[in-house]
Amino acid sequence: MIITASRARRSRRAIAAVLVVSSAWMLSACSNEPEQTLDLTGAAAEGQLIAKEMGCQGCHSIDGSNSTGPTWKDLYGAQVTLQGGDKVTVDDDYLVRSIREPNAQRREDARSAMGAYDEKRLSDDDVAKIIEFIKALS
Repeated sequence: MIITASRARRSRRAIAAVLVVSSAWMLSACSNEPEQTLDLTGAAAEGQLIAKEMGCQGCHSIDGSNSTGPTWKDLYGAQVTLQGGDKVTVDDDYLVRSIREPNAQRREDARSAMGAYDEKRLSDDDVAKIIEFIKALS
């Protein structure tokens, strides 16, 4: 098959259009929530910084507003329904598993799948601090 210059340009334009549209869609999936000032100390304050650095608040609101992922406001201690109908209480174990293996206990109302954060991406200590931050929001 012979590819002409005109055909190559059309192909490049089509690929560029797909990239632009898919990038816009991906960016719109996670909001850029305005930064909120919270009076946190210790591990909760460190957890907030880690969550910010990792981009967690792009998909998880901290004020109860809707976002791609579940809000972290009043999450700790809440009862959630999983896909399949089981109900669980959000505690440390549930949150660790949700961060490490997000598809293991997906919520019934899950809109999208979060990527897994293994020990290479997020240390156990960092996960514990993020959980302290989530607790402080409840």
